[in-house]
Amino acid sequence: MKIRYYLGFMVIFVLAISAYVYHAVPDSFAVATPDNRKIELPAAMWAAIFLSCCFVLSLLFISWSFISKKLHAFYEKKDFALLVDQVINQSLGKGEQHVKFKQECFKRLSKVLSRFNITPKIDSQISGVDSVDDLFGILRQITLGYEQNIKKYNIPYDNEFFIKNFMNKFKKDYRIGINALKSPMPNLVKKDIFIQLLEFIEVRDLQKFLDFEKIDSLDKDMGLAVIEFLQRKKSKVSDSYLHEIVKKSSFEAKDYLELAKRLKSVYVPDELLRFFERLTLFDEKAEIGHLYVLCDLEMMDLVRQKLAGLSKEEFLNVRAYMDLRAQGKIYPLHLFF
Repeated sequence: MKIRYYLGFMVIFVLAISAYVYHAVPDSFAVATPDNRKIELPAAMWAAIFLSCCFVLSLLFISWSFISKKLHAFYEKKDFALLVDQVINQSLGKGEQHVKFKQECFKRLSKVLSRFNITPKIDSQISGVDSVDDLFGILRQITLGYEQNIKKYNIPYDNEFFIKNFMNKFKKDYRIGINALKSPMPNLVKKDIFIQLLEFIEVRDLQKFLDFEKIDSLDKDMGLAVIEFLQRKKSKVSDSYLHEIVKKSSFEAKDYLELAKRLKSVYVPDELLRFFERLTLFDEKAEIGHLYVLCDLEMMDLVRQKLAGLSKEEFLNVRAYMDLRAQGKIYPLHLFF
C-alpha cells in the first residue's frame, strides 16, 4: 500500500470514529496528569487522540520498515560492487585486499572466492555489470594487438595482459623498451624486449641500457644476441668490451660453440678466426668454438697443432673427427659438435 493512500484512509477513519463517538458519548472525561492536574476533554476528542497516536506509531513502524529495506538494498548494492571489484582484482593477479562487507552472505562468498584463481574468459557473454564488461572490452582489444590505457586498473607488471599491452605499445615505439629494462617486469619478458631492441637501435644506443657497471649478469641468449648485433653492425669494439660481455653472460663451452655457429653468417672466415683467437685469450672454454671454426674452414694442420698441445683426454669429439678425416672418411661436422 502506498503511504499516501494509507495516510488518507487513516485521516478519514479517525474523523469517522471521532464523529461517531461524539454522537454516541457526548459526555466529557477528565484525565489526571503526573503533576495532579486534570485535563478534561470530550470523549470524541479522546478517541481522536488515541487513534492518532496509533496512527503515528503505525506510521513509524511502516517508515522504519521502508528505511530498513532501503538500507538493505543500499548495502547489498555496495557489497555486490565490492565483490565484483574483488573478482576483477583476483582475475588481474592483484594482491589480496581486505574489504569489510556489511552482509554476511557476501562476506562468506568473498572468502570462498579468495581461495580460487580467477582467469578472465575473453570470449564469454556480456555480464550486464558495467565495470566487468568495460574491463573485458579493454582486455579483448589488448588481445587483438591494440594498445589500451590501463592505468586506472593498476595491473601488476607480471600480469599477462599488462605484458601484452606493453608489447603492443613497444611495437609502435621501441624506445619505451629501454626504460622497461629497469622495470619490475619478469626477467623473461625483459630478455625478450632486450633482444628485440637490438633489431632497432644503433651501437651508440646500446650504451644507454647495457651499462656493465650496473649489470651483474646477462642471460646467455642476451650475450649471444649482443655479440651478433655488434658483428652485424660491423662495430669495432675493443677486445675488453667483448670479454666483458662473455664474462657477464657466464658463457660455458657449449655457449662458445653456439656463438661460433651463429657468427658464421655474420663474419667472413678470416674475421671469424681472429675473433675466436682473441676469445681464447680471455677464456679457455672458448677453445671448442675456435676448434669448430678451424674444422669448418678445413684448416686441419692448425687443428692438429692445437690438439698436440692439449691433453689426449680433451676434445675427444674433435680427435675422432680428425681420425676419420685421416682415414678418408668424411662425416657432417655437426655430428661431432
